[in-house]
Amino acid sequence: MVRGRVAGLSRVAGMLVWSGAVALSGGAQAQTSVQEQIGRIEIQIAELQAQIDRLKNQSIVEAAPAVPALTKAVVPPAIAELSTGGGAQGTELLKPGQIRVGSSLVSLGGFVDASMVFRLHNLMADVGTPFASLPFQSQGDVGRNTELRGSARASRLSLRIDDGNGPDGARLSAYGEIDFLGEVGDGANMRQVNGYQPRLRQAWMAADSGGDSGFLLLAGQAYSLVTPGRGKGMAGLQEALPPVVDDQAVVGTDFARQWQVRVVKDLGPVSLGVSIENPQTLWGNAIMPNGFTRFVATSVPHSSLGTTPISLDEVPDVAFKLTLDKSFGQFELFGLSRVFRLDDGPNGGTVSTTSLAGGVNARVPVSTNLDLSGSFSYGTGLGRYGAAQLPDATSDSAGKPVAIKALHAQAGLVYHPSSRWSAYLFGGVEMANEAGTDNVGGQIFGYGNPVRMNDGCTGSVTALERGLAFCNGDTQRVLEIAAGGWWTLHQGLQGRLQIGSQVGYVRRTLFADLNGLAPSADNWLLFTSLRYTPF
Repeated sequence: MVRGRVAGLSRVAGMLVWSGAVALSGGAQAQTSVQEQIGRIEIQIAELQAQIDRLKNQSIVEAAPAVPALTKAVVPPAIAELSTGGGAQGTELLKPGQIRVGSSLVSLGGFVDASMVFRLHNLMADVGTPFASLPFQSQGDVGRNTELRGSARASRLSLRIDDGNGPDGARLSAYGEIDFLGEVGDGANMRQVNGYQPRLRQAWMAADSGGDSGFLLLAGQAYSLVTPGRGKGMAGLQEALPPVVDDQAVVGTDFARQWQVRVVKDLGPVSLGVSIENPQTLWGNAIMPNGFTRFVATSVPHSSLGTTPISLDEVPDVAFKLTLDKSFGQFELFGLSRVFRLDDGPNGGTVSTTSLAGGVNARVPVSTNLDLSGSFSYGTGLGRYGAAQLPDATSDSAGKPVAIKALHAQAGLVYHPSSRWSAYLFGGVEMANEAGTDNVGGQIFGYGNPVRMNDGCTGSVTALERGLAFCNGDTQRVLEIAAGGWWTLHQGLQGRLQIGSQVGYVRRTLFADLNGLAPSADNWLLFTSLRYTPF
């Protein structure tokens, strides 16, 4: 069709030239009239030639296969900012790492990470810090010595698929993400080959109806609905965690990655969401009275669920969230309902209790290059959702489960004056209350019981060396202050190369014992990370 239009315009141009020649042959006409006609004909010919050139270019574009446009500089997207692939097939500008497969847009993602961590007191941990396990100086070589660790296990691989041709115009998507910080097993070690297993981070599918209905359905393993988010709605990859190097985020951060089924309704700037999520209980001193046998959790040697004990759950966690997204900030209100169940020993059956907690998250742009964020949550059963991993529940002297009341809070500033570098400062705290405390028949029940003595926590010898049991208190509070930044060394079609650093101070405090002794253990953390993101 384009070639026909080009040929037609060429014939018109020829006729104009012929008519001009005829006009010039009429010598009886005045010279002025001839010059005017020549001028008009030249203008018309120029316009027709321009149209011919445009149509020729269009014919070349239509005939050429769709390929990624490599002649235009493209900024590699961040992991949480992958394109949704809404462009028309064959005409969109694909980013590096993106390909078209039929009507689906496939986006590769992830990064290669080379991190190093130094801790003043040894935690025997990788780049994720177990905040509630900070050792005291009296706890042998763990508490007395420093720790240096180099690791590439935080490297990630991700794959996302988007398709805008779902039923009734729904946008379909699927996402998978792994790293290598999985539970150590099968002889994995740092002696020679450092062969660590991949760890599933996320694997979910989603359908977004868009339009006036504004419904989103997400199913699979993703960040919990209680995790702070960013942007409009509650779709996948919208989590807003602190941009620190530490894989365990910052104390006071509520988050979890787990199986869930999420339904979200968008109402303009307001979104409502509910999610049923995989249950799991982190118990603190869940014991039975003397003579009773209790199965707090199961850990079968041949289980496909790993070696970490699995709690006896029968009801999923349920999370609710309301978000408001405006130009002056984003605000979230969430609730969390849980059920904790224990085996009832010789009485048969099980006993359970419920918990309820709630919280708020906020992100406010103070200026064009400074963002303020904060979160606060309070209630029972919050423990395992916090970065410090304090317990969810305990048991009383009657063997009944008791949910532990907790408070989590965090605030942070992120300064990003340019795309080349950014800096941050975060502070957070997690606190647990006493629960189910009692002393019967020489047994100590509950969490935070003052009968558990804290003698010797700050001593210089180990319990093994002294032949004594001491420093037995439960963790009451964990706090952290973290600061750092990211610098972009290179960014272009070949990807992005960044270097990051973080320094942090963490303090863990025990419940006071009968003598009023509430010792604290602290630790200084230093992280560096060299990170290459190819896409």
